[in-house]
Amino acid sequence: MFEPTMIFQRTQAGRDEIYEKQRRLTQSERLVLIMVDGTTSYQGVRSKLPVLTEERFQRALTTLQKKDLILEVFLPVEGQQPEEMAQTVIDRFIQQDATDPLTIISFDPEDDFGVFGPPISMSSSTTAQEQGGTLGLTLRAQMDEKPFISSHGISAPPAASAGLMDESLIEQADALAAEVRAQRPHYANPIEQVRDISAQRRSSSARKPAPSSAPDKSVKLHWGYWMIGVGLAFIVGFVIARLTK
Repeated sequence: MFEPTMIFQRTQAGRDEIYEKQRRLTQSERLVLIMVDGTTSYQGVRSKLPVLTEERFQRALTTLQKKDLILEVFLPVEGQQPEEMAQTVIDRFIQQDATDPLTIISFDPEDDFGVFGPPISMSSSTTAQEQGGTLGLTLRAQMDEKPFISSHGISAPPAASAGLMDESLIEQADALAAEVRAQRPHYANPIEQVRDISAQRRSSSARKPAPSSAPDKSVKLHWGYWMIGVGLAFIVGFVIARLTK
């Protein structure tokens, strides 16, 4: 892509970038921009930056060209002096700030960043080997377990020990059920139990006081009765008035 004899020089935008640092260049791009002086060939600039790989060096040159920070010199002038910058300006431009992007150089990308691409599926043979190894470890762990020793000193298989444990649990459950039944009243027939419960409910309801059906004396009479009383009093008064004449 680049010829060893090609010569590049900084543009005005490239000179301003060295003073202002506004384009967020990487460290390698800044190194290349500083080394470009308008008289040194591609091979000469490359020899001054051995820390950069060939691919990274070419990428930095391409980026600087795309951003119009450098351009190729097609007709070099004999005896032209290289463009120089003050050392303080170069140090400030090369200094890595917290906001500057980083250039990561990796010689083994798979170990540093992992494998890029779809995950590799495990083959059936590898899976079978892993399953076989797991099964072997399980069987070996079962064989290493101590056998169950009964009270007679004879080793019993795990199934027999499980049966003995189940029988002991059953006996404990039966004993607990017997205690519960002993605390409850005994009924020969479930129907008798239901009858007993019904009789208890009837007796409890009989003990409750019956609600009084007599009307409350404090209740006031209906207005109709008052009208009848007034009418009778009016008739009686009229009759008495006639008789007294």
